[in-house]
Amino acid sequence: GDHGFGYISEIFDGDEPHRPRGCFAQAWGVAEVLRAYVEEVLREGQ
Repeated sequence: GDHGFGYISEIFDGDEPHRPRGCFAQAWGVAEVLRAYVEEVLREGQ
């Protein structure tokens, strides 16, 4: 069901249905999303 709903899981299956695996809330997964957001969205306006 809601395996860590609201968080980014450590890993996901590559094939459908892309089930989450491992730890349900990894700090480095969240950090990577934030890094990509800063790089792609926030710096684009500079």
